[in-house]
Amino acid sequence: MARFSFYSPESHLKELESLSAKLRVFGVELDETFLEESRQELLRAHFESGLQYVCLHAKNDPEQYDIQALHKMAFFCEANGVEAIVFNNPGDEREKAEDVLDVLSVFRVKVVFENKLGSFLTTSEEMNAFFRENRHAGLCFNPAEILKRGTHPFFMELISGTYRKNLFMIRVYEYRLGGEEAPPLTGDSELLELFSAAEGFGRDVWASLAPYGSFSIEELHPIICKGLLRV
Repeated sequence: MARFSFYSPESHLKELESLSAKLRVFGVELDETFLEESRQELLRAHFESGLQYVCLHAKNDPEQYDIQALHKMAFFCEANGVEAIVFNNPGDEREKAEDVLDVLSVFRVKVVFENKLGSFLTTSEEMNAFFRENRHAGLCFNPAEILKRGTHPFFMELISGTYRKNLFMIRVYEYRLGGEEAPPLTGDSELLELFSAAEGFGRDVWASLAPYGSFSIEELHPIICKGLLRV
């Protein structure tokens, strides 16, 4: 079964805690502002609040980070119990992503890449090849990016992709074929099928809630829970 987490960029920790309790989610995704020492102190002070810090989102593509910056993120994750670093924009050079994997291989932090149209993780062939040859890398599967290239994310993509073995997180974004935003569970993202399949694969994935378009996290959660968890 999917575990819900949410991402609210540049939120204060008290806001994150309040949203977490209100939405009944299990985890919080952090952005790079938490690398600031003042925010790290707050994070450590609230570690016993019951929040699980799922991942740190890297706002830039891998090419923009030198070894020092990568080490800083990894040390932060290890010190605060953050499970993974997620590169939302994997960039257009596979070699740079593999360099990041190599640099961070000595840390107890999972390195995750999100598929994105125009990046080196655009087509099925590119995704299968990368994750087949980098078995320890994680995938943040974004159905909207699949729909933007005119493909159904479940029936034409995930079900046949070998990269499903690398699933770490699935974005709860509802889009229509071609990339137009849609209200939750009314588009072509095939969210029910994606999470059912992940459970069938034996993958305990995170369901990542984030505001998109005109929809806030608060608006998304009750609708998505009704559909995904049948509550």
